[in-house]
Amino acid sequence: MNTIAWLLVLLGALLIRGVTKGRVTELPGDLRDMLIAGLSGDLEALKEAAGREGDGLEAPTVDVTATAPTGGKAFAAGKGAALLATARQLGDGKPYVWAGTFANGRGGDCSGLVWRAGKNSGLWTVARFTTFTFPRAMKKYVKVVTTPQVGDIAVWQRGGIKGHMGIVSGPNRFYSALSKTNGIREAPISVISGRLTYYRLI
Repeated sequence: MNTIAWLLVLLGALLIRGVTKGRVTELPGDLRDMLIAGLSGDLEALKEAAGREGDGLEAPTVDVTATAPTGGKAFAAGKGAALLATARQLGDGKPYVWAGTFANGRGGDCSGLVWRAGKNSGLWTVARFTTFTFPRAMKKYVKVVTTPQVGDIAVWQRGGIKGHMGIVSGPNRFYSALSKTNGIREAPISVISGRLTYYRLI
């Protein structure tokens, strides 16, 4: 078999895997992540990308390019779209900084990004929260949902005060300050472990 034939067999196997794992729509992203991990020699990242499974996240139902509302109360999807757009503006080109809040043009961490995006969008006035304090601090602003939409807030609890958070940006995708190594970007929801809860702005 020549190289092209082997590539076709590999692509066919990956397509079958995508169907059986419920990740057909995420296949391009999975392939990209596996290729990058393989070329960089990161076997742990390669294993993670190859082991991903679908999570049934619905396709986006709102316009993610929407800007913050200029007056009156926006409906939940509009608030979510504003939150995501503001988070993208804050994170663009900034570094991950543990405990940072993106103040004065600097970077921040996962909860700092979500908190600052909501504060800058005028969506809430609560004091700085973390993944651990988010549910209590935001109880007047959010409700738990089981079927996420673009703009919902994803919060992972890993026991004690450990956790992670980000903003849903598409099917099995979220935007977050991931880590010093991975930076601030969109990533598959399935790369984060822990008990996941979705919150929608009300």
